[in-house]
Amino acid sequence: MGIHRGTDRTRLSRGDQPSVSGHPQVKVGVIGTGWVATDRHIPAFKRDKRATLTAVFDRDLGKAQSTAKRFRVPSFTDNLDSFLNEPLDVVSICTPPHAHAEFIEASIRSGKHVLVEKPITLTSEVGRSLEVLAQEAGVILCPAHSHLFSRSALKAKSLWEKGNVGEVQWAMGIQLTSWQRRLPTWYDELPGGLFFDESPHLLYLMRHFLGDVHVEQAWSTDASSNSPATMDRTEVRLKGKRGTGYLTMCFGSPFSEWLFILFCSQGVLVLDLFRDILIHLPPEKAHKARDVLKTSARGTFEFWRGIGASGIQAARRQYSFGHDELVKRFLDSVIDGKELPVSARDGWKTVALIEDILHRTSPTA
Repeated sequence: MGIHRGTDRTRLSRGDQPSVSGHPQVKVGVIGTGWVATDRHIPAFKRDKRATLTAVFDRDLGKAQSTAKRFRVPSFTDNLDSFLNEPLDVVSICTPPHAHAEFIEASIRSGKHVLVEKPITLTSEVGRSLEVLAQEAGVILCPAHSHLFSRSALKAKSLWEKGNVGEVQWAMGIQLTSWQRRLPTWYDELPGGLFFDESPHLLYLMRHFLGDVHVEQAWSTDASSNSPATMDRTEVRLKGKRGTGYLTMCFGSPFSEWLFILFCSQGVLVLDLFRDILIHLPPEKAHKARDVLKTSARGTFEFWRGIGASGIQAARRQYSFGHDELVKRFLDSVIDGKELPVSARDGWKTVALIEDILHRTSPTA
């Protein structure tokens, strides 16, 4: 079945597209119609005036049609060849991870730039080969490491780069996940289950702030009886150029929290990833009651200020966990050749860390 088009919409050719700041509109096609597409990628592209959503592909034609109608996208299809024959500049891949490689390769071979949801591929070897394929084809392959571009992470990076917190010495990533949280239906099909899908966020933050890291030690408890494919608890120690990283992930927690903490020579930065809040705690002069209360007051003030800012974004339906800024920088790369926000190498190196952790925590290791 080929491309379907709404009767009230006229497709514009590349030459006819209106321009923004002298640049032609970037035509974007979306593969996959799940939550990450409808709540993250599609809204982010729609908010950037340089992008035009042109086509939606899903192997379920009904889902493709309903998503296209919801977001007023003129074309939808369940035929991949028809989708890729559209005059698209960019393909945004929002499928479960086990389908990423197939769609990345097909998109690259059809000459499209690619933004793909994390993790980039199921194995680092495949990710590496697709990086080479993209280079040979002269197109961009960018994994969506979105939390690098959240308001809190960008502010933390700014404080660090300006020397306001001194040197990064070590980092800690903590993830608690409740089984009651909205979870993808397909996670138990992945190697390591939910760990494979969710650990990239904390691992790419480790790589960003600590430099290229490697696994020094890892262990896990037995798999949960609630979800046999997923480890209950995983502990990892990583070593990077700028310091040591510690990762704790617990599945089956009473509630869900994601925290990333940077311990620096002149302060501590606490990133609350779920709420997109940064708490900056400077060094104390002495651990007296006054110092403790002052630190508590500062932390509380920054927390509630962050709640206010995130609440405003949520009310405006712009609470994107970094996707808006990621898409902006991705389009900067496509249009103006600016530095890629995340490289394919960053993507497959993150997957390589996951592979090493799973190998070390395997019962047969």
